[in-house]
Formats: sequence, C-alpha cells, structure tokens
Amino acid sequence: MVVPTYCRPHLLERLVAGLEGQTVPLDQFEVVIVDNNSPDDTTARIAALAAASPLRVRQLVECERGPAATRNAGWRTTSTDVVAFIDDDCVPEPNWLAAGLQAMQADPRLGVVQGCTKKPAASRTGDWSLSREIVAPTPFFEACNIFYRRSALDATGGFDQEIAYYGEDTSLGWAVMEAGWRRGFAAGAVAYHDIEE
Repeated sequence: MVVPTYCRPHLLERLVAGLEGQTVPLDQFEVVIVDNNSPDDTTARIAALAAASPLRVRQLVECERGPAATRNAGWRTTSTDVVAFIDDDCVPEPNWLAAGLQAMQADPRLGVVQGCTKKPAASRTGDWSLSREIVAPTPFFEACNIFYRRSALDATGGFDQEIAYYGEDTSLGWAVMEAGWRRGFAAGAVAYHDIEE
C-alpha cells in the first residue's frame, strides 16, 4: 500500500497503528510511505516508525511536488497485483485492507475499487470545515481510500503529474474506466478521514 505525506509527521504514528491492526497478516503486505520532500523532520519520523513497527515499512522521498508524483513514486516501487492508497490523515478500520482486496478478487475486470470513507465519530464541523464522506461510488475517485489493480495502473501510467493539485485522482479513475476496466465499491473498506478547517 502507498501512503503519501507532506509536513504531517504527527499523523503518521496513528495511521501506522491502524495499519498494524489490520486483519490481513502483517507479513502479507508492505507499506510504502512517500514523503513529498517535507522541510521538517518527516523523514526522521518515518524512519523511527519503520524501525519500531512490526509492519514492513519502506520510505521514499519524492522531490517533484504534488500528490500525483508522490503516489506514482510509491506504487511504481511495489510488485503487488493490487495497490491500496490511503492518505496520512486517515485511520482505517481493522478490516479495511481485507475488504478492499476481497472486492478486487471477486471480479478480475475491476480496475479500481473505492473504499468507504467516513468522518471520525463525534466530530464537529464549523462553517469552514472540509470533510470527506464517501459511502457509495463517486465520480471523483478520491485517492484518500482507494484500491487499484496494478495492471490498470500500468496501462494508464498512473496519476497525471501535469495536474498539480486536486483532480489527479479523478483523472486516473476515469482513465482506468476508459481503458476498459470496471469500477467497484467496498463498503467494508472503511477509513476515517480527518476534518480540515
């Protein structure tokens, strides 16, 4: 799986703890955390997390700015048939990975499966709050919680790095569909996404 991050090392320990709690045996997946060349202590914090975790954690640094380049750098270093993407400001439920993989395995024609993204329990929102709730397939293919078949990523080239911010995930989802793959939704692949102010 791939986790892009930038200047939010304080969120990574919580995410890694959530990944350590997955029902999929820990030796059956690896975590690639890709730092988008943060000017803070993100790299050192990832190294410390990797050393302390029972997970197989690899860290990369991607100097080209933006989430597309960061996510592409991550998935291109993997060799798995399915690549899961989760953002650093999300926390997965224990069955998150298993549910996403099960959805992919159920139909070999699926190129992309969206996970179910919810607001944290008891969260409060204000007039300027930004939250993400994805409880059914959307046309945006939000990459905060999504699974791609590697052959679909290979066929489309991955995330469009010409799109600097916002929309690179939507573009990839539709490119995968246009390449002839089907889409799916895994209601059991639940992750909680922080609310931004």
